[in-house]
Amino acid sequence: MGPTETGKTAYPAKQQTRTDRIHVECLGCGRVEEFASPLFAVVRDEIARTTGYSIQAVRLGATGHCRSCRIRQSANQH
Repeated sequence: MGPTETGKTAYPAKQQTRTDRIHVECLGCGRVEEFASPLFAVVRDEIARTTGYSIQAVRLGATGHCRSCRIRQSANQH
């Protein structure tokens, strides 16, 4: 994993881990963090029941602005 030419972090298309997680990316600075929750097991079970798939992992993405960027934005508005 590493930054691309645009500064965004690239992830391999096929990951070997079976960890449920969300990658949370800042729209301001491009920082990426992982977020995990036991609620993903509920989502995984519902997907399996609905689709018939044997779900190995739940991986989602979320975007927003990190605390540092929000503080910087707020300071620039004053």
